[in-house]
Amino acid sequence: IDWMEDMQFVEDGFFMVRDFEMWEQIYFQSFDGKRLEKITDGKNWGIRFVKVDMKEGSIYFTARREVSTRNDFYKVDLKTKKITRLSFGDYNFVGVRIAPDNRHYVAQYSNSTTPTKLAVVDIKGAARASSAKVAPKDAFEKSSGVKVIADSKGEKFDQYKLAIPQMLSITVDGYVLPAQVIWPVDLDPSKKYP
Repeated sequence: IDWMEDMQFVEDGFFMVRDFEMWEQIYFQSFDGKRLEKITDGKNWGIRFVKVDMKEGSIYFTARREVSTRNDFYKVDLKTKKITRLSFGDYNFVGVRIAPDNRHYVAQYSNSTTPTKLAVVDIKGAARASSAKVAPKDAFEKSSGVKVIADSKGEKFDQYKLAIPQMLSITVDGYVLPAQVIWPVDLDPSKKYP
């Protein structure tokens, strides 16, 4: 039996995460069984509820939606079904918790080249930054919309000679797969190696 891993109950039913159509989606099921409504669409995986706010008419959740190697934070409007990305950059977001007034969230974020940071994020600013077509790397992080509370990088991090991983994609039999390469610290790209 493929059981539901995440459910959120409300007054007249419950929201659940199911993969009826190959990709995970959020559905609403009424208690009387008369209404089964698909809330999200697209290529979602690893959906986890953060908050269901019936007063606001929104569900906040994390998912691997845009890229399979990263969890992002989203909001879906229950009336329009519009999904808005609230996370920023190419970071993996975990441990997301939202404020009771839905104005801020706290999360840990990192990627293969950025050690984990813990920050408080302004939701309106995050939504604007995520919808921008082109933004310099870390532009939103450096704005007033993010307050970093803790950074695991440490003061001497940049002094160490570390092999920094590089994310890339490879195509195998028509499938685009994520890959990671860790180049040697002293690699000279102009040289030919055996």
